[in-house]
Amino acid sequence: MKTSAAIADLKLLVLTHMYPSRLDEGNGIFIHRHVQALRRAGVDLRVVSPQPWAPRVLWFRENWRQYGQLPRRETWEGSEVLRVPYLQLPLPAYRPWAGVVMARALRPVLRRLRREFAFNVIHSHTITPDGLAALAIGGRHGVPTVNSVRGSDLNEYPHNHPRLMDHTLRVLRGTDRMLCVSRALAGVAEELTGGDVRPGVVYNGVDQQVFRPAEDRLALRREAGLPGDGRLLAFVGRCEKDKGVEELLQAFVGLRKRFADLHLVCLGDGSFRGELLSRAAAAGLDGCLHAPGRVDHGRVAAVVRSADVFVLPSWGEGMPNVLLEAMACGQACVATRVGGIPEVLRDGENGHMVEAKDAAGLEKALDHMFADRAFAEACGAKALETIRAGFSWEANARFHLDLYGKLLQEAGGKG
Repeated sequence: MKTSAAIADLKLLVLTHMYPSRLDEGNGIFIHRHVQALRRAGVDLRVVSPQPWAPRVLWFRENWRQYGQLPRRETWEGSEVLRVPYLQLPLPAYRPWAGVVMARALRPVLRRLRREFAFNVIHSHTITPDGLAALAIGGRHGVPTVNSVRGSDLNEYPHNHPRLMDHTLRVLRGTDRMLCVSRALAGVAEELTGGDVRPGVVYNGVDQQVFRPAEDRLALRREAGLPGDGRLLAFVGRCEKDKGVEELLQAFVGLRKRFADLHLVCLGDGSFRGELLSRAAAAGLDGCLHAPGRVDHGRVAAVVRSADVFVLPSWGEGMPNVLLEAMACGQACVATRVGGIPEVLRDGENGHMVEAKDAAGLEKALDHMFADRAFAEACGAKALETIRAGFSWEANARFHLDLYGKLLQEAGGKG
């Protein structure tokens, strides 16, 4: 069977616990954009999104109550999403088994779904729990599986529990096609499996209609509720120590001594947010540090587009979407030399890179961006060129179409 003919026969099941909902519009937005690009390319697909569920006795916690009240079927920007609840207790000992429990919850639902939609490829996102569940479902129905590794599911989760490491290796070795969002992440997978698994690498795209250079930065700042005057430094991510937020605060304190009109906005919630705000207040910076917590995806775009410089001081990453989005806005970016970041950011050419956990180095790089505006603007222009040259969702879809077609050829086109 030729690849083009195989694609015509493709019926794709997208399996992911990360997908936008009314609870969190930004959750897995990059997977939704991937799905949209595949639909535009003519792929017949269904999205199934397992969601954690807990007994009503635990609904005194708002997040558990909200998950329990999510509709089972929802249409999100034209894509129908089937949400399947699976039991997830808030206990550390339970986490390694989430993929097993997810697979059991999916079994009857997907058996019914397959009567009306005979899916012949399953594409899951994250190794655990989704990839483990997909492996079980694919084996039961004789359907080939694809798994996309995102970052923490390989860099962090397997090291939290021996059983999670076992499950990770099982998915890496048992999935028909493993994909990573960066070469660095693929290298981790190869090392972890002793070279047995060599994943393909495909970068995420960027929605360049949403994330684009600002026509009027002052108007965008007003829209985002930010000061219109002065310099603006933007960070987007979880407000946690491993995102480098503490080093960012230290650098900001030093920068304010030289740039009195500098403001820092940190978008994202996390356990460090309260300490960040209290330490900023103690340093007399509470009026120029803005940390509103989690905000909707539209406001994220407005803030990133209106900033003068974007910063991402993480200790570890796969291929951070927020950095790609900032580069698509033509921003001067400063980020740490971790994960896949060196694959897209070239120090001194389209941005600056510093070592992780180096507050002094971070401050020096940011100082250069704010002090030399011509250099910063040149970096932003080259960052925009980088994204336009190789980070479209259309290119991402073409890669996957070829992959799915080859999988179906190998399977003889049988569902």
